[in-house]
Amino acid sequence: ERCQKVCPHNQTAKPTEEVLLQPKDDFLAMRKEDWHNLSLDKYRNIFKDSAVKRVKYEGLIRNIKIAEDNSK
Repeated sequence: ERCQKVCPHNQTAKPTEEVLLQPKDDFLAMRKEDWHNLSLDKYRNIFKDSAVKRVKYEGLIRNIKIAEDNSK
């Protein structure tokens, strides 16, 4: 997130209006507790046809736990 905020290319970037690149409503509705209770089915639904699937469910869960530990 810090990298995105300080990147000079992002200072003038405009949000895309491309429908296919918009986040799904289910993703936008996720809260911290939802991420900690993310089921495999919910993961598959939210990230269907997404590059996030490259990390796989187990990798995403691992990253969520690491992010939580780093925020303490």
